[in-house]
Amino acid sequence: MNLPYAHLVPKEMEANLKFRQDIIAFGNQGTKEKNTLLAMCRSDIMFYINTFCWTYDPRLKVSTVPFLTYPYQDDAILKIIESVDVGSDLLIAKSRDMGASWLILTAFEWLWRFKHGQSF
Repeated sequence: MNLPYAHLVPKEMEANLKFRQDIIAFGNQGTKEKNTLLAMCRSDIMFYINTFCWTYDPRLKVSTVPFLTYPYQDDAILKIIESVDVGSDLLIAKSRDMGASWLILTAFEWLWRFKHGQSF
């Protein structure tokens, strides 16, 4: 899968929060900018997740945090998308705190939002 915009997103927490603010401000400039962001999200799931998605961890003081993927999660998300695209089963060995549930939910949400006619 081509990921043309993922490299633009900082994965360090403070830099990512600032980037998200800047992206929201850009999208609020007008319809052209909003459509540009939608097109970027549609064509690059990793840009979408690391720019717009959040996750929840009740153990943290601030329990809602930006979803910032690790390289192994990037690989897993791409395998999930590929599996749905070709209609094959995918076995995911899941252990706690690896984010597998969030990965699956987020991949399905992206497919539902940006790829019409999906079935899960």
